[in-house]
Amino acid sequence: MKLEGTTLERFLAQEPRLRPYRYYLAEQRRLGARPLAPGAAELGSLATSWQFPLYQRLIERTDFGTVQGADGPLDVRRQRIAIAASPDSAVREEGASKLAAGYARSRDLFAFTLLQTVDAQNTLARSRGYADRPAQAYDARHFRTAEVRALIAAVRARGAIFQRYEVALARSRTALRGTQPPRLTQQQLADAMRAALSPLGSEYAQELDALLDPANGRLELGPGEHRQAGGFSFVLPGGAHGVYLDGFEGYPADVSRLAHESGHALHYRIYERSGAPGVDGPAFSEAVVQLSQLLVPEHLARTAADPAAALYWRQQSLRYLLEVFLGAKDAELEQTLYDEVAAGRLKSADDLDRLTARVDSAYTVDHRQVAAGRWMRAPLLVEDPLYLSNYLYSGLILTALYQQFQHDPRGFAPRYLDFMRQPASAPPQQMLKRTLGIALDDPGLLRETFTLLEGEVAAFEAEIARVESRGD
Repeated sequence: MKLEGTTLERFLAQEPRLRPYRYYLAEQRRLGARPLAPGAAELGSLATSWQFPLYQRLIERTDFGTVQGADGPLDVRRQRIAIAASPDSAVREEGASKLAAGYARSRDLFAFTLLQTVDAQNTLARSRGYADRPAQAYDARHFRTAEVRALIAAVRARGAIFQRYEVALARSRTALRGTQPPRLTQQQLADAMRAALSPLGSEYAQELDALLDPANGRLELGPGEHRQAGGFSFVLPGGAHGVYLDGFEGYPADVSRLAHESGHALHYRIYERSGAPGVDGPAFSEAVVQLSQLLVPEHLARTAADPAAALYWRQQSLRYLLEVFLGAKDAELEQTLYDEVAAGRLKSADDLDRLTARVDSAYTVDHRQVAAGRWMRAPLLVEDPLYLSNYLYSGLILTALYQQFQHDPRGFAPRYLDFMRQPASAPPQQMLKRTLGIALDDPGLLRETFTLLEGEVAAFEAEIARVESRGD
């Protein structure tokens, strides 16, 4: 930060190995131009470091109970995917009720934790000269608050598309009543991932094989009483990337979780193999992993011999293709949360319930999550404040990637891998436009997105009708 610009340029000219870090250094200097006062960094750490450990402790101390499944008792929180996949509606309803009741027992403390997170984050951002924490977070991604609000508003205005999907989803569940959802072994899933993602080319296939090979020890999947909840990708000494999930039972939601985290592991591996500097992560990584998350269940739906199994997989693939709505809903909830705390209008769990219901009303006709305290079940609100807005943009990018892939898979693959390899040398939006021709400020991008999604929901409805007619 203290280097003069001419000195830095001289260093970059003298040492070629420094040049890949030019953009990273420029960003640190740009963002660091708003320093905290002396001692404020230490105080800021104290003000923001306790909330997520408390959130985790509240989860850990709660006995969510069990429900009786066909093969024995199921842990309501740790086996929530298996419960949600049960063909027995009584099991699903009991599991949902007990899960909501478990969170509700610490409702006041969840609210306290979240509200204190927001207040501390806003205070620190203002000490750097930002209007609030959202403004600081968006600035780091080269967005302005007004741009993010405008995109949220544009997606919110078309929320009826997602509501139509929810109505269709309810129909599909009725049509599938009494049928068992498909389940894959780890080997079956590995084969499906290889087949679904093979159009992305030999380099991607090679890295995928290395990740999925049990001999390499890079997948950590399975149940256990003391295992950390959730899932993530990780890096091992020597640079190999792996995936951790707290459980894997082969249901469609499990398949999506593994495809998502595997996508992160592969993206980082390809990015690092290109020689990109490790100080800065790859751009728009959520959009990249969501493409994998979409293509795997889509392949399984397309190749399923049983129409019911195909419909289960189609539910999963379409849910991720509609990510822009889920991202907008979460981004709006978080932005509004920061607005309302700054205005002094949020004080309690009841206030958070009312805020969530107001935001979600434009996107959903299924109010069960709202009634069950959706804000309590979004750990990123506390763990990584303002991260959720990434999914708004990744959902928009995903539809563009999907259309390019569908139109020209062979031509898409090299451009896509080029984007995955790109070290940060310009703002992410510029890199996206340069490598893949996707311009986030192009009004046509939204129009094409909504046209695509309306068509996909209509196709889903038609597939449901075919399954219903067979049932008759």
